[in-house]
Amino acid sequence: MLFPYFIWAQTDDWRTMMSDRTQNFYDIQRAYNQEMGNRPYEKGLGMKQYKRWEYYWESRVDEQGNFPRPGDVLGEMIAYYQRHNNQKSYLSGSGNWSILGPVPVPNNGTGQLNGNGRLN
Repeated sequence: MLFPYFIWAQTDDWRTMMSDRTQNFYDIQRAYNQEMGNRPYEKGLGMKQYKRWEYYWESRVDEQGNFPRPGDVLGEMIAYYQRHNNQKSYLSGSGNWSILGPVPVPNNGTGQLNGNGRLN
């Protein structure tokens, strides 16, 4: 009877679930809250790492809590660039630029650039 319990205990461990992208985000949250609940912060339990992970992923999962598949973001970027095929009209050196100033640099008498040194 210990063997099935051991398998169940491993699958509900939020620490191992966090690294498995096939898991559901809301199931991981539920497992964390069941174990930690409203427990005050204690060093060494992984609470801070979990909260960072949770904050990162909560805006990136879909409505059902599924993580994005690898390559989804790249696919969206490629589709965006195909829809917005803007030709780059600006090239380096193009345009009519002129210096407005200030042009003369004050002489500090040391031969070094101004602004490099201590402020007293």
